[in-house]
Amino acid sequence: MKRLTLYILIVLLVTCGCSKSNLNSDETFSQPNNQEITNQEISLNKEEPQPREKEQKEELEENLHPIDKAERDCIAKLDSTQAMNECAYKAMDAWYKEIDKYINLLKDVTSKDEYNNILEAQNQWKKYQEAEFKAVSILINKQGTIYQNILVGEECGLIKQRAQDLKSFYNYLIKE
Repeated sequence: MKRLTLYILIVLLVTCGCSKSNLNSDETFSQPNNQEITNQEISLNKEEPQPREKEQKEELEENLHPIDKAERDCIAKLDSTQAMNECAYKAMDAWYKEIDKYINLLKDVTSKDEYNNILEAQNQWKKYQEAEFKAVSILINKQGTIYQNILVGEECGLIKQRAQDLKSFYNYLIKE
């Protein structure tokens, strides 16, 4: 069976007309003229990042929120899932502080009625958060400590998203 499959594959390759001589000039892919590909461009040495990759990594690092950096650095020093969870819980606390910060900042740029609407939305979000935490808590019963990390990561991500949403909302309002 393997020989038959191999034979069919070889026949298909030979008969498909994929050789350069069988293609007319309209069917060929356009090749850049007078450009040489240097060894540096095709280097597969991943130990030393290429200039473009290095720029992308630096850009990502610059755009990484300080809370995310602190969490990443904390986790990088550890080797147990429990210790990693502690890093995520610290990040969660920091994201909660961000939420409080932007709720308070929104008070200064909105009317009393608008701010009350924001507070009501925040109370509704807290109910949503509790429901989400309850829903993802089924992971705690799964076999393996990695699921604890996943659970904490999901919870932290939810809080982070709310903090970022409030920050964006605040930034829109102060640009007016």
